Amino acid sequence: MNRNFKISFLILFGLIFSACENLNFCSSVPSEPVAIRLDMMHYPHLNSPFANEYFTEVNVQIGVHAIGFGGVLISTFLDSNGIRHAAFDMACPYEKESDVRVFPDSNGIFAICERCGSRFELSMGLGNVVQGPATEHLRPLNVHRQGIWLVVTQRHCRR
Repeated sequence: MNRNFKISFLILFGLIFSACENLNFCSSVPSEPVAIRLDMMHYPHLNSPFANEYFTEVNVQIGVHAIGFGGVLISTFLDSNGIRHAAFDMACPYEKESDVRVFPDSNGIFAICERCGSRFELSMGLGNVVQGPATEHLRPLNVHRQGIWLVVTQRHCRR
């Protein structure tokens, strides 16, 4: 094998491993119930890349029954399968307070903490920290489509 192939393979393996690690990550942000069931007919922008919607209050009439510790941020991203959805608890993992939240920027690429200024990427659906002081990425939530519904639930980490 040539040297460039080995280096490329190791880099690719590292990226895949870090993406998988994010899915099983146990956050220091407290785990609180999340129960959201959105009718996508009312949220057509969530069928476009880099779109966001967030919820900081329960509203049973629109399908928001429980919002986790700091609220729920739903973002969209583009991969080889098309438009995908990701969801995160909005509590900043550096601040760890339910009322100190991250909000998406105007481009839908980053979420930024309103207090410490930490930035987290949304463009690949991972919520990784890209600028501190935070060192931990956003708490991920389960999200999937059921017909016209987008369902977001709490994710339990594996220890």
